[in-house]
Amino acid sequence: MLIRDFALLALYTGARKSNVLEMEWDNIDFVRKIWHIPKTKNGKAQNIPLTNEAMEILQAEINI
Repeated sequence: MLIRDFALLALYTGARKSNVLEMEWDNIDFVRKIWHIPKTKNGKAQNIPLTNEAMEILQAEINI
C-alpha cells in the first residue's frame, strides 16, 4: 500500500494509524461497506462505515 493510500484511508475512516496498519481483508465487508476492527485501543470492537473513496482504494489494492 502506498503512503498516500494509507493516509487517505486514515482520513476517510477516522481510524488510528495502528488500526489502518493492522487492517485485514477478512475484516472488510465489501457488500455492506463496513470495516470491522476486532479490537481498538480501548479494547472494544468497532465497525467503521467505508466511504466510496475508501472502497476504491481497497478495491484497487485487492486487484493488484
